[in-house]
Amino acid sequence: MKIILGIDAKGDYSPAMCFLHRLKVPQPQVTLVHAADTNLPMPSFGAFEASQVASYSNAMENIGRDALDRAVDDACNHHMKPKMLLMFGSPAASLIAAAESEKAELVAVRATHEGRWSHTFLGSISRALALGCPTNVLIVKGDEAPKHDGYTAVFATDHSPYADRALDRFLSMGLQGVSTIHVISAINLNEWTSDVLNRALPMLDGKVNEHVREEVEARNAAAVEKIRRAGYAASAQILFNDPNTAIHEAMRTTKADFLVIGAQGHGFFERVLVGSVALHQVVAEEYSVMLIRA
Repeated sequence: MKIILGIDAKGDYSPAMCFLHRLKVPQPQVTLVHAADTNLPMPSFGAFEASQVASYSNAMENIGRDALDRAVDDACNHHMKPKMLLMFGSPAASLIAAAESEKAELVAVRATHEGRWSHTFLGSISRALALGCPTNVLIVKGDEAPKHDGYTAVFATDHSPYADRALDRFLSMGLQGVSTIHVISAINLNEWTSDVLNRALPMLDGKVNEHVREEVEARNAAAVEKIRRAGYAASAQILFNDPNTAIHEAMRTTKADFLVIGAQGHGFFERVLVGSVALHQVVAEEYSVMLIRA
């Protein structure tokens, strides 16, 4: 699998590198990417001389090369044999461009509370990748990757065709460092919606809630069977709440190491294509998230 790993100058990438190592990706081909932003800060203070601009640009380039050299050493310590790529411009745009040029299947970054790679925990970089990166994205949060073997993932699904394809693509990664996958689905039919459906679907004899639950249970069971055939332990759960609250609760109760969720991302009509649920999970929750493009 071809992987792009974002590298910052302060070493904040370390948890993402450790997380990737513990996922045990089969035959990883890792490219370490650092984006050197050579635009001078605070341009409103006045024009800079050409020599000052060149000096700043050279300094940022040297910082980037040093960061990549250190990251290569770290990667080798994690049994990776990476390439390195120094780019110029914004981090998000550089990572997306690198993913496209390298035909990567995964872009991995660390989201932090502060710093260039993520100005707040919402993460301008994470958000930009969620919206604009055409391939799968792993956003690692927290100060360190879980150190235990056999990671647990929560796969959140609405059982749409897109979500079904996302599960297939996630399983096709063959992550040997994952041992257990919990499938969770949310049912959130309010009284008004239930009443409308019961009147519109008289063949259900006023039992639309029971029908929806039974249908979701059947689809959850099919997903669990598919996951077990792929070699993982699996379970399923239905939570009666809005999706974001349900996912948050599932992550807490299962003590999962990361969330997996299908999400389109092309940077156009972002709320429709990425989905408010997936975007919320990226920018507002504290656990690591893998977005699957299907």
